[in-house]
Amino acid sequence: MERHVRSGYKRGFLNGFDIPLPKLTAEQQALAAKNQVAESGDDPFELKSHHFSLVVHAKRKMAFFTACNIDGANAKRQS
Repeated sequence: MERHVRSGYKRGFLNGFDIPLPKLTAEQQALAAKNQVAESGDDPFELKSHHFSLVVHAKRKMAFFTACNIDGANAKRQS
């Protein structure tokens, strides 16, 4: 299986601020889907994409939360 490396949400994206992802309670962790390709030291529930992360309820298949980094200065204008 080809593995795509995605860094996910970056907590220090905003200069001068450290904004970590929310933490799941023990009860929520029991309901959350585990990332099957999480590496050692990673949050086992965080699913990482490009500048974006999410944690999903396994049974409901809905997000507990999502987080993304957006730099509006680098956004491409749609015409």
